[in-house]
Amino acid sequence: MSARLDDGVKNLMPQILKTSETGWIAADQQEYARVHARFHGEIGALRKMFDDIGKVLDEIAAAFRAYWVAITVLGAATVAALMRALWLKMFPAPQTRALGMLLEQLTGAKVLTAVTIGTGVMGALLSKGGDTLTTMAKKERQFGYVAPTGVAAIDFQRARLDLSHYPSFNEPPAPGKLPAGSQTFDWIAPDVSTTTP
Repeated sequence: MSARLDDGVKNLMPQILKTSETGWIAADQQEYARVHARFHGEIGALRKMFDDIGKVLDEIAAAFRAYWVAITVLGAATVAALMRALWLKMFPAPQTRALGMLLEQLTGAKVLTAVTIGTGVMGALLSKGGDTLTTMAKKERQFGYVAPTGVAAIDFQRARLDLSHYPSFNEPPAPGKLPAGSQTFDWIAPDVSTTTP
């Protein structure tokens, strides 16, 4: 998701801005450029958030893999140690049997300790990872300023603006030209015939 927002937007947004540079009136183009830059910045923030969440998820997945690899290796070592303890307990000599029982008890205690510590560390890691993901998800609300929802949302398909109390807009005259509609006035000064370039 981060890559799609990065590669696709980097090329498209400047093209949109370049295409929008003609056909505007008054300061509308500057306002559009400002909003466009804000939107582009917010997309960059969203992309960064997705990138950060992806990195956290990768770390959590790597921790899971490392945990289960360690449990598998520990399980194999435990089976080998218990087989040896069982083999020692099969000898008729009492000291060899005692050594087998001692090895069996030590192996069980060490395995339980290792699994408890490893699981505790894994639980702490998952807790911190969850906190980090929650914090990053809260940042998603920033994107809500770009696309308002609820009461702030505007349906431009049905929007109607009442412009009756505003004066009509005429494009400013080119340098050296008279304003539109000036032919209907009786000019007293300056002399219209001398104002042409």
